[in-house]
Amino acid sequence: RDVAVKVSWLRSTSTVENECEVLQILEKRTVSGVETCLAKQRYPTDARRVMIVLEPVVSAESVAAVSELEVSLRPHAVRCIIRTMVQMLAAEVVTSDVQPLMNIQTGNVLFIDLTEAKVIGIPGTANHHKPDDEGLIVSFCNEMLALIPEELYSVAANALKDELKAMEGLGGVSFLSSDLSSILRTQASVYFSD
Repeated sequence: RDVAVKVSWLRSTSTVENECEVLQILEKRTVSGVETCLAKQRYPTDARRVMIVLEPVVSAESVAAVSELEVSLRPHAVRCIIRTMVQMLAAEVVTSDVQPLMNIQTGNVLFIDLTEAKVIGIPGTANHHKPDDEGLIVSFCNEMLALIPEELYSVAANALKDELKAMEGLGGVSFLSSDLSSILRTQASVYFSD
């Protein structure tokens, strides 16, 4: 079994710890397209630093842009991006500086380096996120949607409809709250129409 080990610098200990904690939340909420944090521990020779163990290990045959994939794989990559975006919002997690890696053989997309990720709400409460978080939500949606080439907007629009329909029918912790759904729909309308 291949794993990756990420070691923090002194100044990045809290962000690397945060990354592991957020990835564990995303795993519990079955969010696809993100790494899994298997373990976290202090660095052996300096307790002020931390190490986290991640999987999957990313293939060397990955690219960072949909346009770098074979044309036949691009629609699948777009659907992966939309699915991860909607699932992360349903898990009430957003991040900045999204970093996708796309497998050149399958088109599967894996988002890595979630050191800046933030839990924006508490599932099951009446107000799923604080008003202060709206800017973070909008920014996250815009970063994810900006990954999609214009010629694939129709694929993205259909994928978004399918994912929202699936989420809205689930209920429980996987439910995409109406306020987050509204923000997502508004941001998506900037890129493609419903």
